[in-house]
Amino acid sequence: MTGKPLGRRTFLKAALAAGGTSALSACIEREGQVDVPTGDPSSLPERQFAWNQSLPTGPHGNVKLPNHQLILLLDYGDDGPPSNRDRERVEQAFRTLERAYQWGTGDEFSPETTTGLLFFAGYAPRYFDRFDRDLPGGVSPTRPEAVIDELGEKAGVDEADAVVVLTSDEVQVLLAAEQALRGNFDSLNDVPVDAALTDVFDIVDRRTGFLGVGRPASELAADVPEESPTAMGYRSGFKDNQATESRVAIHLGPFADGTILQLSRLAFDLDSWYEYDESERVKRMFSPEHTPEEVGDIGENLGGQSRISRETVERTDRDAETHGVVGHTQKVASARDDSFEPTILRRSEGVSTDLSTPAMNFISLQRYVEEFLEVRRAMDCPAGADESAGSSGCPIHGEPVSEENDGIRGFISTLTRGTYLVPPRSLRALPTPDPETET
Repeated sequence: MTGKPLGRRTFLKAALAAGGTSALSACIEREGQVDVPTGDPSSLPERQFAWNQSLPTGPHGNVKLPNHQLILLLDYGDDGPPSNRDRERVEQAFRTLERAYQWGTGDEFSPETTTGLLFFAGYAPRYFDRFDRDLPGGVSPTRPEAVIDELGEKAGVDEADAVVVLTSDEVQVLLAAEQALRGNFDSLNDVPVDAALTDVFDIVDRRTGFLGVGRPASELAADVPEESPTAMGYRSGFKDNQATESRVAIHLGPFADGTILQLSRLAFDLDSWYEYDESERVKRMFSPEHTPEEVGDIGENLGGQSRISRETVERTDRDAETHGVVGHTQKVASARDDSFEPTILRRSEGVSTDLSTPAMNFISLQRYVEEFLEVRRAMDCPAGADESAGSSGCPIHGEPVSEENDGIRGFISTLTRGTYLVPPRSLRALPTPDPETET
């Protein structure tokens, strides 16, 4: 990090992408040491992914995800079932993070930022292959190879046994937490580090990402609206298109209060996307009935709702015929449940900071992988396609529209996919398939 001085946003993004103690030292030298309260592990929910109560909310009730994201992919060194010693070391490492930093916003009143840390751990199907027993029915995450095959994609597979997803508005918190997990610190925020994740796991991949007003515009392309928190120009995570934490939680069995994680890396074709004017982008992102005036420059006029209704979905086929274009949000809403409630909870659409091309770390939580597949099928289904002609699962019929007029499917491609079981907090350290029978 030498040469021409970097702006603050660019500097922090570069520091997180670089990682290591030198990046942390540079942050402290430039920004000063951040003051973050310590945490209390005993106060945390059994659902690892229960973040909403510890995140800021906007004026319309939309949850505001932290600006910075760190994803660590892990391999467990032994081929056989984990030992109790290894399990204890992993749990110690996680509890160190929870003691060192408050959980998200902590007890602050109406906070504007997430100064603390939020994280969860998940385990891939390949991790559970080491056991003689199977996971309970309905719990086992579909293998990423099967997801890719089902969607007809040419994507890579996450080759990892486990994943840890960490997020905060403070880059220093993420960098320091990572160094503690790697065993490079004796203490973290004055809390002793008695165990490291690398005592048990090898870190085989490291991914970083960012959100936040102005960041995509300054880092990706001049055409991204200046105030947009996302690469494609519009706010996401409206209350009406996000599942509740309860909706995505596993409800029965030993893994109750867990969930299924789908982790994807998606590439953007921003040059083609921003060739369209604002009106055309609004139609493709939302629906042909949405207007720039209704949506606003980055979606701010929509408030807490995307304004996608059952009628909007039922109109998709007619819109394809009448307007020659349909919207992404309009299409994926066809995959909502019988109560017209979303079935997946997006935990990140963080713009990748460790790749040379525009990309996104997409994290969704759902009770079953099939629910993710239904959403993705709705997104990928050629609008207007006749189901009898082979577009299995497509909810609409008629004359197809061209790919570039079909939501955003022509502007996003999949690079990698991984699927993971996120256990309840009490089972997050090297779980077995049937923990109720363990002595």
